[in-house]
Amino acid sequence: MVTTYWSFFVEGTRSRTNKSYIPKTGMLSATLESYFKAEVPDVIIVPISISYERILEETLYAYELLGIPKPKESTKGVFKARSILSENFGNVHIHLGDPISIRQYSNGKIDRISHALEPRYINRLTELEIELTRNLAHFIVREQQKNMVISPWCLISTILIQNFDGISKNKLVKEVMWLKRHANNLGAHVDWPGNCSDEDVVEHYLQLHCNLITLSEDKFIQIKRLSPVGVTQPVQNTLMVNAATQIALASYRNHFSICL
Repeated sequence: MVTTYWSFFVEGTRSRTNKSYIPKTGMLSATLESYFKAEVPDVIIVPISISYERILEETLYAYELLGIPKPKESTKGVFKARSILSENFGNVHIHLGDPISIRQYSNGKIDRISHALEPRYINRLTELEIELTRNLAHFIVREQQKNMVISPWCLISTILIQNFDGISKNKLVKEVMWLKRHANNLGAHVDWPGNCSDEDVVEHYLQLHCNLITLSEDKFIQIKRLSPVGVTQPVQNTLMVNAATQIALASYRNHFSICL
């Protein structure tokens, strides 16, 4: 028996906002067609959830959403980006979900015999098969969301974006811990180290994201203007720079919201 492995984004592309896009069913339909036409005994789909503590392209994503086009990829750009790769971007969490058997998922919902009455070269799915594919796509996205891991920085960003003029570290820790308790009660997966104090965890992630915030000697946290690193078009508008910082923080807040 020959086993073929396919990998693709069911949403079509990466999200610039850290929100889930509406799934696209083109590639999924092409994959399931072989099963619907009884050319293979089954198709197994494994939802994969990937969570980042710090997004590598957070600056580019923020300015793209503000209308500044993404820089063209080039060999020169790769060499310029070498300094970025030396920075600490934290951990990446990859979760392999429970395999989904299309044979079991579609049991009693479709009738594959109908395709035996037409030539194999006709690429047409029935209305029931199209509906099943659409429902499956949404189910996969929900499974991915369910298995996402929430970084403490997502909680911190949620608080910071509501205190754009700054906040003391002690107050931030209290509000983050309040938010963490509610997230845990709702069944979210918060990656909170158990061998460190709450203050140390918060300070660690403040240092990890020092490109977005400053921590003064008196433990007061202020939000920086997000420098347009990698953006070829000059940005001199203060409003645009402040908006880019808010969008970057909002992207982490969005990741927190979809996991609940």
